[in-house]
Amino acid sequence: MNYKKIKLLIGITLSIFGYECQGQLTATGYSNLTLQGFNVLIEDSAYIENAVLTQSAIDLLDSKLQEITQLCISQTILDSLKAVSIFVDWNTTNGAAQYHPSLAWLLANGYIAEKEKSVEISNISNFVAWTNLNQPFMVLHELAHAFHHRVFNYANSDITNAFNSAISTNLYHNVQYHHGNGVYSSQASAYALNNEQEYFAEISEAYFGLNDYYPFTNNDLQTYDPVGYAALQNVWSACITGVEENYSSHRTEIFPNPSSGLFTIRIHSTEATAKALRIIDTQGRLVYEETNLPAGYTTEINLRAFSKGIYFISTEEKSVHSISKLVLN
Repeated sequence: MNYKKIKLLIGITLSIFGYECQGQLTATGYSNLTLQGFNVLIEDSAYIENAVLTQSAIDLLDSKLQEITQLCISQTILDSLKAVSIFVDWNTTNGAAQYHPSLAWLLANGYIAEKEKSVEISNISNFVAWTNLNQPFMVLHELAHAFHHRVFNYANSDITNAFNSAISTNLYHNVQYHHGNGVYSSQASAYALNNEQEYFAEISEAYFGLNDYYPFTNNDLQTYDPVGYAALQNVWSACITGVEENYSSHRTEIFPNPSSGLFTIRIHSTEATAKALRIIDTQGRLVYEETNLPAGYTTEINLRAFSKGIYFISTEEKSVHSISKLVLN
């Protein structure tokens, strides 16, 4: 588990415990709305360009976000999706929507920095038309990109293995594409083959709803790409029962907590495998690290030199990751 992944996981954990690294994102030239618990920033000039179409886009986005809140996913995962701000712009591209993982790319291409790690509806007209025509889960697709990046830093073994399996077994070639209105045609390759990120987002559309490329539905995906289907079951369901219930052999105990500086940390595990322990502050900065720990490891850590406040302990064992809150008072 790399450091960037830990940093992003901390952002999710902060929302679970009711803490935020920063307030609601705002940006000059945008007005904030809260839709279904998501922070949405509407470009002010969009109302000037076409108030009726802009309102239609907002209403459509609201309905799509409502669908997402009703998916069979854990509250933890839903909270991580709601942590992603959504920009709605009148017309910045010829596409419809995208996720922005890179600050450097944004600045190099004339975008505002606030759009980093956000979803952008980049063309209101296309968003409304394409969503209604043949891409009803476009918003989920982009939020899946955000989830893949912010939580896993684009590095999840289930997704990687499924994508490689699809390539090695020659899947997603010569598949049907739905143009809308019941019109289909055969395509040489599905959009999912573009890269691992698009693979995850595309099959997530099928898993939860309806995709424009085959496999179209959950049943299609389970039949056509059972490895990808199993990967999504793991990825989207990983937090349904919580870390301790899901992985009873792997638990972190901290005492006393809160503490004025000295903490005893005990990692309960039956696995005799290498483990790592890291402490991260609320800005996502790594402040302490131990690696290659034995099973049943106990240690005392002195944090008296650190600022008082909330910290998080991330413990890692194989592919199992646990995050616990630590309070320094």
